[in-house]
Amino acid sequence: MRRPLLSLALFASTISGFAAEFSPLFLSANQLSIATGKPSLVMMSSGSTHIPVWSLSGGTDGQSVSGVVTGLPKDCGGVRVEITVTTTDAATSPALEDVYRVHLSQMVEGAPFTERYLQGDPIRTVLPAAPLHSRTIVLESFYQVVPEVPLTIRIQREPADPADTFTNPTGLAVVKVTPLSAPP
Repeated sequence: MRRPLLSLALFASTISGFAAEFSPLFLSANQLSIATGKPSLVMMSSGSTHIPVWSLSGGTDGQSVSGVVTGLPKDCGGVRVEITVTTTDAATSPALEDVYRVHLSQMVEGAPFTERYLQGDPIRTVLPAAPLHSRTIVLESFYQVVPEVPLTIRIQREPADPADTFTNPTGLAVVKVTPLSAPP
């Protein structure tokens, strides 16, 4: 009897160290706009499957897209930001990497929208072995937010980063924002 209780106590203490998740919010490519540079909103196609994506160059620095997320829950203490990217380029290979960064800010009443600005770290990812495979990349695991206040998200590819060795375009299809409760 003691072992199950001890196991349950250890499990409960392990779980309490993580922030609870709310239902995720999504921004599709059609809900994003050009922020900097000249990325293109294109249809990435294969056969009869067509997906709108923002084409982010592997050779032109300074391309980014942005959008605003509304509807953060009132008990929300932070968010996790992920992107889904893909490519149709045959040159894709696990020997190559691309680099992305997120910029976050909130428009809090009575304060400049730059006050809650965060420039995320560059995130390196390995490309898949073949084209048409999507990848989900976590760009920020926890950004503290003011609940119920709009969140501006800007996604930028970093081709000038030496780690970005894939010189061809990638397609940004979706931004996923998962509201999290404040950590204990």
